[in-house]
Amino acid sequence: MKSYRLSPSKLVENGSPNLLRRNILIVDDQPANRRLISQMLATIGYIIAEAEDGSEAVESLRVLLPDLIIMDLEMPRMGGLEAIRAIRKMDGPVTFTPILAATGNPQPETQANVIQAGADAYLTKPFNLQDLTRAIAELLQEQQQQKTEPEDSAESSPESGPVENAA
Repeated sequence: MKSYRLSPSKLVENGSPNLLRRNILIVDDQPANRRLISQMLATIGYIIAEAEDGSEAVESLRVLLPDLIIMDLEMPRMGGLEAIRAIRKMDGPVTFTPILAATGNPQPETQANVIQAGADAYLTKPFNLQDLTRAIAELLQEQQQQKTEPEDSAESSPESGPVENAA
């Protein structure tokens, strides 16, 4: 498995290479949370990059194009909602990168704000590996289907709703 730690100036490689898997950017200000999610996902073969807050994540997307972003909401400097909005306003393919918001606040208005900001799905913390991998698989499958659909059918098909965790 290949895991990366995103620093302001470079990516530092950890682990053995596995280039056949998808790249995921984990954005969380809590090192223990990043480490736990990184270890869970790297164990099953994902290539991981990390950012400490929303501003570091947005800056990293100038050089890093992940297949999916897992975004915490409560962070210093730039919170998750602000970062999601900034990513959705960026030019290029990164604006379409699926974003899975991770929130410790299960209130309906928080979940509505997450989706309104531009996240594709959310999970309420704490979540388990099964919930996380299911949400990731659904988002990546949806992304792949959108890439392979002809433009005409994409315009006429209704948008699907957000992925919610089962808990």
